[in-house]
Amino acid sequence: MLIKDINIPLNTTEFNSNDINNVKFRLNEQSHLIMALKESADRELLHRKEFEEKLAQERDRSCELQEQAEELELRLLQSQNLVASLSQTIEKLTGRGKRKPCTTSDTQIQCNRDYEIVTSEKGSNTNSCWIEDVLQNSDLKRESNELAAALRKAEIDKFNLTQRLMTILAERRNANLDFKNSKTLLEENYAQAKRQVEILQQEALENASRWSDERADFENQICERMIKEEELTRITQQLQQENCDLQKEIEELNLRRKKDAEALNANKQIKRLNNRLDEADARYKNLQAVFEAYKQHTNELLQAEKKLNKKLRQHCK
Repeated sequence: MLIKDINIPLNTTEFNSNDINNVKFRLNEQSHLIMALKESADRELLHRKEFEEKLAQERDRSCELQEQAEELELRLLQSQNLVASLSQTIEKLTGRGKRKPCTTSDTQIQCNRDYEIVTSEKGSNTNSCWIEDVLQNSDLKRESNELAAALRKAEIDKFNLTQRLMTILAERRNANLDFKNSKTLLEENYAQAKRQVEILQQEALENASRWSDERADFENQICERMIKEEELTRITQQLQQENCDLQKEIEELNLRRKKDAEALNANKQIKRLNNRLDEADARYKNLQAVFEAYKQHTNELLQAEKKLNKKLRQHCK
């Protein structure tokens, strides 16, 4: 299915090497694509498996948190029930203490730094009488001791809260004082900053005006410089053109000088050949003179020989 788009010739029975290479290339390409898709699918499956494991862990953790929350709610409910029961017990004990005849109006409970309760001698005697009456019932004695401890704890907590309140009030006064000082300092700083801002604004306006003038001058300088650059560019182009023309003239002069040199060399060669020709002509003339002299001498010898032969023939007759 992956290679059905390959164009296979229908009217031929043989394939050339290009068709075979094309098929191999397409098969390799499809194989690489399949491998890449398989690797991508494997990665996706691995990510999905990791996600499912994390999801299962989160579900287990959610169940544990739910169980812990239910346990905490149960403990909170038990604590609330215990607090309500203790509150009812304290209210009952408080009601019983109020119904007992005792004169403790002059008794004062004070808390010092070591959290000790100091009472007057009269209050102690009255409390002793009241305690002797209470000791008749062991349950009331235990409950009264617990109530006294609770009252002492309440007095201690009250003292601690009072000290804490005083500390908080002192800190608040100090904080208010610091706030006022900070406010005054901030107002002074704000006024100073405002003055500085006004000064800076004035300087900014002056600088803006000066910068505007400088910018105008700078723009004029830029325009002049651009004009000069254009003029220099034109002059440069003109010089380049002149340089090109001079280069052409130099090339022409070099070519002409080369031709003149070649012509001069040709003239020298012609002159040298002429000299050699003159020398050859002179030698030819010399040889010709020698030949003429030799020819004349030969003719003379021939005439002499003829005369001698004639004399010999005459002598023989």
